[in-house]
Amino acid sequence: MKKEQHIQKQIDETLEITSQFSKVKISHQFKEKVMSQLFVEKKQLIFSWFTPKLQYATLAMVIVINTFAIFYITKSNYNSNIQTFAQSFNISTEESLLN
Repeated sequence: MKKEQHIQKQIDETLEITSQFSKVKISHQFKEKVMSQLFVEKKQLIFSWFTPKLQYATLAMVIVINTFAIFYITKSNYNSNIQTFAQSFNISTEESLLN
């Protein structure tokens, strides 16, 4: 009985303490500011290594590789390559499954 009264007293004290809490007043834009700062920091960390110099170097490299590929494709003779392939495997180029 005494134990139950002690527990009830502790519960009442706890509830009394919680009633003393007051509402915290913050700015309406606090959440937006915090979230924007978090996302800006993450974005800076992810792409911080991809500087404009590296971007230009990557662009130049892609252009050079594409130019080389286009030049090589237009220079090679497709029909002669097919005939050479067919001759090496004794295949007639006139017999085609697609024709």
